[in-house]
Amino acid sequence: MALRAQRRKWKSAVRRWQERLKLGGYNIVIEYLDAEGEKLEGGSELPSDSWEWSAKAETKPMYLQARLKVTDRFLMDATDEQIDTTAAHELVHVLTGQLSDFMKALIEELPKGRQQGYWDWWHRVNEFTTTHIGRVVGAGNGS
Repeated sequence: MALRAQRRKWKSAVRRWQERLKLGGYNIVIEYLDAEGEKLEGGSELPSDSWEWSAKAETKPMYLQARLKVTDRFLMDATDEQIDTTAAHELVHVLTGQLSDFMKALIEELPKGRQQGYWDWWHRVNEFTTTHIGRVVGAGNGS
């Protein structure tokens, strides 16, 4: 499918989930990346060498701002359901942005030698919780 059409689907899914999750006050900027991506923030490594991220959220909750980055590689091969589920997942990250900022600040207060294990733990907890909340609100159910 043409990249432009897939990008329109992504934008539509983002706006739909922004409304459903009551994030209407947020200014959400969508950024499309043709590169393979970036390192995950907070020092977490990718789960495996073969794993590639498809989208991520960067938030400034105090200012009701977020930036959603999505790779064209993901969009080109994604089904409508994958686009919807991924958009919902990233908007849940926006919803939980203050919690994430809090946890990052706590981990950064630890001695450098102890941080990595906590970064890895937080990444697993954060992704599991975000995915689960997405399922609870109906992502991936053809909603």
